[in-house]
Amino acid sequence: MRMTMKASAFTALTAAAVFVTGVPARAATTRTVHQGQSIQAAVNKSHPGDTVIVDGGVYRQTVTITTDGITLRGRGAVIEPPAGAAHTPCGSTGEKGPKNDVGICLLGKFGQQGQVTDPVTNVDVGGFTVRNFAQAGIWMIGGKNVVVHDNVATNNGAYGIARFISTGGRVEDNVASGSAEAGIYWGDSPQSNALVAGNHAYGNGNFGIFIRDSSHGAVRSNITDHNCYGIIVLRTGNRPVTDWDVQSNVSHHNTSACPPEEGPPLSGAGIAIAGADHVQVLNNSVSYNAPSGPSLASGGVVVFSTKQLGGANESNIAVHNNALTRNKPANITWDHQGTNIRLGGNNCTPSC
Repeated sequence: MRMTMKASAFTALTAAAVFVTGVPARAATTRTVHQGQSIQAAVNKSHPGDTVIVDGGVYRQTVTITTDGITLRGRGAVIEPPAGAAHTPCGSTGEKGPKNDVGICLLGKFGQQGQVTDPVTNVDVGGFTVRNFAQAGIWMIGGKNVVVHDNVATNNGAYGIARFISTGGRVEDNVASGSAEAGIYWGDSPQSNALVAGNHAYGNGNFGIFIRDSSHGAVRSNITDHNCYGIIVLRTGNRPVTDWDVQSNVSHHNTSACPPEEGPPLSGAGIAIAGADHVQVLNNSVSYNAPSGPSLASGGVVVFSTKQLGGANESNIAVHNNALTRNKPANITWDHQGTNIRLGGNNCTPSC
């Protein structure tokens, strides 16, 4: 009796397998959007594996992506705020929130406690100019293995390109300028496991590249200039900020002055490691960074505690093999609050 049941079950499963494997997989689809058409409509029709190509021209609209595995590719496309008061789920949707908050919004699903329950995964966004939005050009919350590349984000409110509560993926080969807070922002991601590479972040209100309350990642081969701080890895709360590789970047002429808002005044630092743990600063070129106003810390590479700001003392920091040229007040500054800080083996002009 049991043998018969097993045989019947095996036969049924085999038949089901033949039926399933006999159905061809859905072919990936490419949709092309022309000027005057809706990018969102094409995205809404797309399934994992599909590609949306946006032809050249100015598109006065916003785009929200919640579907896994789609590619959104611009070919000279410019996204600007629409004439009305558009809101995306990434920004504030209340009547008192800013109009036209985000240009391209990438959004996962969340539980009642704010935890990511289903991240938006394996999305690729590239080739756009996104400008003049109230909060950010490109904004992601709850992403996994998302790649944002070869975009220009300019004159957006807080951030050019920002991601929160996300893991994996890359932000690379973008240009970000004219943002009030940071050109590229990486926040609230304890398991970031991500790469920020090949970007040019310049002329932003506070920071070129801003890593805050996030761990495990690399900032490599970027250029940052004419910000208050070029690159900062910052801890502001109880969550550790650890395991960052800041390598082969060029950070120069960051001389702007940022008055105190949420924190202290900041001006004139190429690379700042603030309250973080286990960070390597290697093979960077850092030059002509100097304060033009009051600042908590200034110099080429600055290492300091954020304990007084609710963070922690810095620890296990290695600053090696960097080329440091004519930064003021010094090529390397350290507040001597933390432990296991190694600052030797750099090439300094005039001195370290």
